[in-house]
This record gives sequence, C-alpha cells and structure tokens, in this order.
Amino acid sequence: GRAARLAMWLWMDTEGGKLFDALRIEVVTSQKTELLWQKTAAMPLQSWRKLKLPLTKWAGEKIAVQVTFETFDELKNDGFGVLVDNLAFEVDCASTK
Repeated sequence: GRAARLAMWLWMDTEGGKLFDALRIEVVTSQKTELLWQKTAAMPLQSWRKLKLPLTKWAGEKIAVQVTFETFDELKNDGFGVLVDNLAFEVDCASTK
C-alpha cells in the first residue's frame, strides 16, 4: 500500500509541559477514537513546527481527524493559544515500476 499522512504547521503559545494546556490529535473511525499525536513536555513554544503524522494504519477506512485543546484551569491563559495552518492529507504516488 501507499504511505499516507496528515501534514500541518502548528504554533503554540500556551503553558509548557504536559499537565496543562494539552493538545491532542486523534483519528476517529466508526469503531473508535485513537490518539495520533499529543503535545509533549519538550515541545517548543512560540514557533512554527511542521508535523507529519502517519495515517497508513487506517488505509481504506473512512476517518475523521479531531484536534482538541484543553487548558484545564483558569490560570496563565493569556497566550495566543494554538494555530493550525496548511492542514493536508498526503498520499505517496504509486510506483510506476
């Protein structure tokens, strides 16, 4: 099969670490919701970051992608938040060999 991925540019102006201001990207099928990616404690903030997340596992299935941002509290929420730009579903071309 051909490789497929979700590509996007991501900007986060949020609290650092994993405990607050969580960002999750999930794949939703008719059967279940699975974690594709989540913000880590080491994620750089206030800079654009290119993400390329593999979707080959769900080849041939109808899917939806869900992006969830949760602040968890009312403290330190004066940052710009999360921006997603140029979101695209990419599939490698079939080989002509």
